[in-house]
Amino acid sequence: MKRFLVLSCIFGACAVQAVAQYAVSGVVADTTGTGEAYATIRIYNQADSTKAIRLGTTDDSGAFMQQLPEAGKYTINISSVGKTPLRHNFEVTKSKPTASLGTLTLHDASTTLGEVQVVAQRPLVKTEIDRLSYDIQADEDSKTNTIFEMLKKVPRVTVDGEENIKVDGSSSFKIFKNGRPNSSWSRNPKEVLKSIPASMIKRIEVITEPGAKYDAEGVSGILNIITMDDTSMGGVLGSIGGSVNQNGSTNLYTYLTTQTGKLTTTFNYGYNYMSEGQSSSHSETCRLFTDSGSEILDRNQARNHGYIHYGNIESSLDIDTLNLVTLSFGGYFYNFNVNSLSANTMRDAAGNPVYGYSSHYFSPQYSYFDFNGKLDYQHLTHRKDEAITFSYLLSTTNQTQKWQTDYNDITGAFPIGYEHKFADDRLKFYEHTFQLDWTRPFAGGHKLETGAKYILRINNSKTYQTFDMASLNDTTDFHHTTHVGALYGEYSFNSTRWGARAGLRYEIARMGASYPDGSQPAFHSTLNDLVPTLSASYKLNDANTLKLNYASRIARPGIAYLNPAIIGDAYNVKQGNPSLKSARSHSISLDYTFIKPKLVLNVALNHRFSNGLIQSVVTTKDNVVYYTYDNVGKYRNSSLHAYAQWTITPTTQLMINADMGNIHYRNDQLNLTNDKWYFGAFGNVNQQLPWKLRVSAYFNRLDWGFSDVYTRYPARYFYGFSLQRSFLKEDRLTVRLQANNPFSGKYDLGESHTVNGDVLGYAKTWQHTRNFYFSISYRFGSLKAQVKKTAKTIENDDLQGRK
Repeated sequence: MKRFLVLSCIFGACAVQAVAQYAVSGVVADTTGTGEAYATIRIYNQADSTKAIRLGTTDDSGAFMQQLPEAGKYTINISSVGKTPLRHNFEVTKSKPTASLGTLTLHDASTTLGEVQVVAQRPLVKTEIDRLSYDIQADEDSKTNTIFEMLKKVPRVTVDGEENIKVDGSSSFKIFKNGRPNSSWSRNPKEVLKSIPASMIKRIEVITEPGAKYDAEGVSGILNIITMDDTSMGGVLGSIGGSVNQNGSTNLYTYLTTQTGKLTTTFNYGYNYMSEGQSSSHSETCRLFTDSGSEILDRNQARNHGYIHYGNIESSLDIDTLNLVTLSFGGYFYNFNVNSLSANTMRDAAGNPVYGYSSHYFSPQYSYFDFNGKLDYQHLTHRKDEAITFSYLLSTTNQTQKWQTDYNDITGAFPIGYEHKFADDRLKFYEHTFQLDWTRPFAGGHKLETGAKYILRINNSKTYQTFDMASLNDTTDFHHTTHVGALYGEYSFNSTRWGARAGLRYEIARMGASYPDGSQPAFHSTLNDLVPTLSASYKLNDANTLKLNYASRIARPGIAYLNPAIIGDAYNVKQGNPSLKSARSHSISLDYTFIKPKLVLNVALNHRFSNGLIQSVVTTKDNVVYYTYDNVGKYRNSSLHAYAQWTITPTTQLMINADMGNIHYRNDQLNLTNDKWYFGAFGNVNQQLPWKLRVSAYFNRLDWGFSDVYTRYPARYFYGFSLQRSFLKEDRLTVRLQANNPFSGKYDLGESHTVNGDVLGYAKTWQHTRNFYFSISYRFGSLKAQVKKTAKTIENDDLQGRK
């Protein structure tokens, strides 16, 4: 906490600056009433119309607010591509320091200029009281990239060489689509986000401090992916594209939006094939038991291949001006063939062999399918922006894995007790969610939001096992049900300069589990939690904004952490703890944003801490590792996040996304501590060349620290280059060549080190990171209006140890 206070004082001192007393505000719109995004604003003294004293742009809704140096008479000039410029006179005085110009309408120009001079660069980043937004459509890479590739550029988001995504350094986040949770995206982010073209995405919002209207459990942040809407196009809009690399891995996708009367429908489908050449890897794992001195060494080679399908269809129907219905269905399916060979040896403290064997693991069917359906009904009242929304969400999962392990070349005291094992694992999961929300603005700038939610989760799993070719058999049948109820209330205020938000959420969860076969006793647990949030923001002027936020979150133990059943084999034994309580974490953040046409800067100081964190408790006995869980962890993380977007010249842009800090974990029960300073950065340079060519280069240093008291991860480095060109009218066809780690070896090493506890050691994995991609995308058609979304919808956040 001391580190955070020192950093906050320095940061606050650097951010203080003078605040202007006078201002002008308004909204720029076209003749249809749609806000004119990023129109150029120039303000002159009426006594001198040759030199602009203020220069800026409207935001993405057409609104603007400019500070003025003193009282007086001024002229505002507004211009936008394809529109006739607008000129308007106004005055500010001591008695009326703010001039509100209302809506200013721009008309279409009668002639089109042959060449347009770009006055202001459209900013990629926008800040609000609870989130940062990255404008995907303003980034040229969106023409050929997928959402997954664009995430590397989003502030506060990192993607490593193994394609793991983190928000604010944490993997505990959820993915929403248009403000609603999407189970397929959250459970399988790498695969699904690779199948969706970025050209169909409007922006990505990073909600780092979710408010009271979001679920309180287990989420440090939310990625809210907003698809294209509120556009002024006409007809039909679509996109098709794909990519292939040198190993034969293929990614194909298509996206289509159509409109018939009041019914608007969006459809997208993606396919991904992972070849054996792309997935092949080899690894080495070492375990050292500190009590006995024994060591186990395992070497493994794996070659897998499989395919993934993803699809979604969404429709909206305007019943009338006050009632809107939105319906969506989506699914995600994959099937993989998994094949690996390993060699395992154990030696005692003196180096003498105890046993050894080789094994062949083969899974001819590793399939997964989930389906989700969503219904939203929104009713608008005659009071402006007041809305009542009812939502229902159905999520299902069906997973099947059949696998076999054969043990060969056995020497010494073989500990397993059988030479062949066949297993058939089946999982079925159903989730029903009902939610009611009410939003009520009042008294100009004030808003009240409240709602209620109920979730029913049903999980059934069954495992069939056969040992030594049917000489031994075992079946496990496990059922568990979770009921979650929630109430929330949130108040917010927004004015020209000030913004504030305060909220409170109450949740109750009851979880029960049973074994119909009688193999284990049934159990249940009930948890109650009250979670507050508080935020404030102040706009110093058009370019500078400060935000201060406090949030409390919970990590509710899932069924795997609570289940007291003893599950294990000759090497590992796991047992849950039904006495676990929800772990509460707190965060305090100070955020500064600077936005100018050529430079965007965001700097955030954050301190997160938790006492009673749910942590694994790892012990050993007779060279067997025992795992359980308890509320014994202490967590501290003081961090500095920095993002910069600099337009060096009209054709050259530089982007840097970096984070550094200190992370600290402690387990008082085992008297273990893990502490480290870390630094990570992603940098990207884009250069526009003649003939519509565009070249870019990136560099990435990944250093995430760790997530418990046992393990550390060394930093890793990645780099790459790309060349892109657009063709045809309106740049509808785009081709891209990309190279990742082109001058590195065929395999890249990723490793972890276990440095504390009764078991020490390391894990090393060599995987493909040198790749060469060819990508192509084509856009067709146009559209007048895209699928409308209700103002509120269901937002579910998963548990810690859900399955």
